[in-house]
Amino acid sequence: HVIANHISVYAPDSYAHIADRIVAAYQHGGQILENIWQVDSFEGVIVFLVADIKEDSNARAHTTEVFHGSSIFADSSLVINIEFDLDYIESTFLHEYAHALQRMAGGAPSIFSNYDNTQRWYTEGSVQHAGLLTGIPDDWIDKEHLYQGSDGKGRFTQAYEGADGKSLIERQELASYFWYYYFKKVHSGSREQYSNAIISYRENGLFPHKDMS
Repeated sequence: HVIANHISVYAPDSYAHIADRIVAAYQHGGQILENIWQVDSFEGVIVFLVADIKEDSNARAHTTEVFHGSSIFADSSLVINIEFDLDYIESTFLHEYAHALQRMAGGAPSIFSNYDNTQRWYTEGSVQHAGLLTGIPDDWIDKEHLYQGSDGKGRFTQAYEGADGKSLIERQELASYFWYYYFKKVHSGSREQYSNAIISYRENGLFPHKDMS
């Protein structure tokens, strides 16, 4: 499946219907995310739907870079691997595609496992709700995970309670929910203003400053 000039999806023939869901996700929100991250020069993106991600037993989707000499598709590419049995694969794709856009825009370390907490709350946080930023349909959202959870407390509640009295660095993953609050409450759902906030932080605060208290 060729989604756009710079994106292709590869899947076993028996999972062509899953590839169609990735296409639908891009058609719904891909260009919105491209505008948010203000990307105007695209690298090749290859999406593989796989049975299992071997590189990280804890991950069910990830984005990585493949450089000249190690890719049969292009001189260099961004590769998104997604396990094809995920229930909310559209939302997962939009999250990973946002990571790819971060890299195109120069706003993410080349190896995600190396970023420190200050970078992580930006790098993961600003893409955590990529699907919600695009206004995805309700059946593409894991509402139980966000709002309820197995212990009766969804991720939003955990973020609120866990962040109390802590600096942004100390909040780590919980600080990622700041970005969605920023989008909904501070900028009243304006994607343009949200985009400008992301770009401003990327250019002025991401790498030089560690004190985000």
